Amino acid sequence: MKKPQCIIPWTYLELLPSGVVSPCCSNPIFLGNIKEQSIDEIWNSDNMKKLRLEMLKESLPEVCWACRFEEGHGKKSLREKYNEVLSSCFDSVEEETNPDGSVKEVKIKAWDFRISNKCNFKCRICSPTFSSSINNNIVVSCSEDLNIPKFLDEHIDHLQFMEFAGGETLLMDEHYDVLDRLISEGKTDIDIWYNTNMSILNYKGKSVLDYWRKFNPDKLKVTASIDEIDERAEYIRKGTVWKTVQKNLITLSKEKFNVNTNIVVSSYNVFRLPKIIDRLIEIGWISERYNYSNFELTLETSLHNVLAVLPKSYRLEISKQLETYIEEYRLKYGVDISKLFAHVISDLNMSVKNNAYESKEFLDYNFFEDDKRGERLFDVIPELKCISKKHMNEKMGIEY
Repeated sequence: MKKPQCIIPWTYLELLPSGVVSPCCSNPIFLGNIKEQSIDEIWNSDNMKKLRLEMLKESLPEVCWACRFEEGHGKKSLREKYNEVLSSCFDSVEEETNPDGSVKEVKIKAWDFRISNKCNFKCRICSPTFSSSINNNIVVSCSEDLNIPKFLDEHIDHLQFMEFAGGETLLMDEHYDVLDRLISEGKTDIDIWYNTNMSILNYKGKSVLDYWRKFNPDKLKVTASIDEIDERAEYIRKGTVWKTVQKNLITLSKEKFNVNTNIVVSSYNVFRLPKIIDRLIEIGWISERYNYSNFELTLETSLHNVLAVLPKSYRLEISKQLETYIEEYRLKYGVDISKLFAHVISDLNMSVKNNAYESKEFLDYNFFEDDKRGERLFDVIPELKCISKKHMNEKMGIEY
C-alpha cells in the first residue's frame, strides 16, 4: 500500500459544537454526527472510507482545495503540518487499512477539541456556530453526546496530538477537565496546539499558565488570533479589550512554550498588515526567537473577502505596498517572509473586478451591525470609504 497524501483520515477527529464530524477545518465534507452515530460508525462511514482511498492516490482530492492552494503558493499547508506532527502514524497505515478503506480498529490519535461555541467575542467574520455571543448567548455543545471521560478512557493510550479551538477554548470547563486527565495519566509529552483570542489567562480561579507549564514546552504551541490592534481590534472582534490582549501577549511571550499568530486577512485589515505585524514585534510577540516569522496569514473567503469587496485599483495599490514591506523586512531583520504573503498578494493581483453586489452586501451587513452595536464603520476604518465611492461612480455610469 502506498503512503497516503495526508494522515488525517487515519488519525484525526474534528468535532464541531453541533456534533458534526469533518476531516479537518480545511475540509468541510460531512463524515457523520455524534448526536446520531457512534464514533466507531463515523470512523468507518462511507465518506470516511472514500476519503482514505482517495488519499492513497497520486494527488490530493479536489475537496482538499485549501491545502492545494496554499502549497501552490509556497505556504505550509495544514496537511503538511499534520503530516509532520503525526509522522509516526504513517508506518501503521497499511496494517490498519482494509481494501475498502475501512480500518480494522478505531484509534483516535489526534483530536481537534472544538466541543462548544462558548465565546466572549462577537467577531464580524464569525458566526453563531462558533460564538455564543453571536448566538444570543446560547451555548451549543456536544460534550454530553461525546461523553468525554468515556472517549478518553478508550483513546488516551494512543493519543499523540490534541488541538484546542473554539469558541474560546480557555472559557470552556471541559478544556480544563481534559487537561486534568492528561496530567493525571502522565500524557504531558504529547503535541498540543491552541487557537485563542488571548482575552484571558485565568478562568474560575484556574491559571492556564500553571496548566501549560506542566507540559513539554517544545510541543505546546499557542496561536493568538489577532486580526487588528487598538480601536480597530475592538471594532472587528467586539468584546476585545486591546490593552488586556496586548498585556496577555507580552506575558505569554516570556514563557518557554511556542507562540504563533494567525491573522485572518479580510477587507477590514489587508491594508494594515504591516502595522499589525510591526506592533506585535514591538511588544515582543513576533521576535528573533522565532526568526521574526511566527505569524500566518489566512485568507477570509466569505462575505468579507478581499477579492469580492475591494476595488481592483485599490487591491493593486495594497499589493505594491506589501511588496515594499517584505523587502524592508528582509533588510531590517534578515528574514524573507515573501512565502507568508504569497497567497495574499496573489489574490490582490487577480485581474477580476470586485463584485458590486457583494461589495454592497458587505456594506449593508456592517451598517446593520453598526446600528445594533452603536458603532460606525467609516469612523474606525476610513479606508473602506473606497467601496462606497465605487458605488457612487457606478450609479453615475463612471468607470472605476
